[in-house]
Amino acid sequence: MVTPAKRFQGWVEALSEAWKDRLRGWMASWFMGGFERLFDLFEPDLRAETTVSLNRLKEIPNLPDDFRAILDKATGEPKAVQFLVILPYLAALMMGFAMGSAAPASRWGSYMIDKFIHSYRLDPGMIITAWRRDPATYEKYFDDLKDQGWDPDRIEALKFATLFYPAPADLIRWQAREVFEPEMIERYGLDSEFEAIEKEPFYKAGMTDEQILNYWRAHWEHASWMQVVEMLHRGLMTEAEVWDWFRVVEIPPFWRQLLIDTAYTWPTRVDVRRWWDMRTIDETELRRLYSGMGYRGINLDNYVLWTKV
Repeated sequence: MVTPAKRFQGWVEALSEAWKDRLRGWMASWFMGGFERLFDLFEPDLRAETTVSLNRLKEIPNLPDDFRAILDKATGEPKAVQFLVILPYLAALMMGFAMGSAAPASRWGSYMIDKFIHSYRLDPGMIITAWRRDPATYEKYFDDLKDQGWDPDRIEALKFATLFYPAPADLIRWQAREVFEPEMIERYGLDSEFEAIEKEPFYKAGMTDEQILNYWRAHWEHASWMQVVEMLHRGLMTEAEVWDWFRVVEIPPFWRQLLIDTAYTWPTRVDVRRWWDMRTIDETELRRLYSGMGYRGINLDNYVLWTKV
């Protein structure tokens, strides 16, 4: 059985729980209302001071839409608490613009100082290129490398490392064009007229005499296949020399004997008919000779029949 004391205790606890929520809400509304009224006393001046700058920011071309939305809210008479929430975004935005503006100013200051103390130094690539093109004039700029911490040994290593060196494709081509074979060089005269060329432009590109000579040996144009065939027919070249020519112009081995076999003239149809009339060839040879002219099938049969009749 519930005693009067227990009932009174339960009533007090229920009353306390009900008023707890009411008091919490009342205290929160009282605090926020007071805070807004307090901030509203200062906020108009703060907004007025920032509105001009914010409107100028809104005029920036290509300003992102999300930035523009923040600026619109900041200049659109928001409540104090709204303005307070937006304020960190505005601060970050203003800081970004301020830092962006500082960079050009910093560069301008550096340029002005450099006009007096001349601190700029050429990079190694520019120095080595200028020196190769005009050593007498640009030798002094190796001091720029010394100012950057280069010792004499490293400068010499730079000169060596930046000498011209042919690409792999050129090296393969040189092998193919007999650049490294003394016998072929002598036979075809690949060194001929080398002394007459002007080498100074090649030196400016970082090339040594050896590399210049290699390119010279590989530059020659050799006789065409039709010219070689004509020389072979006239006895100006032997088949052995044609085989050497194959190597010079890099004809793969698969084709070499086939080209030799097709280099010689095939008999004409008139020749073949005369030979048949003289019975110096039989029908098997007759068919072979006509086949060599391109006749096949029924055309070959008809032509053989016509020749025999």
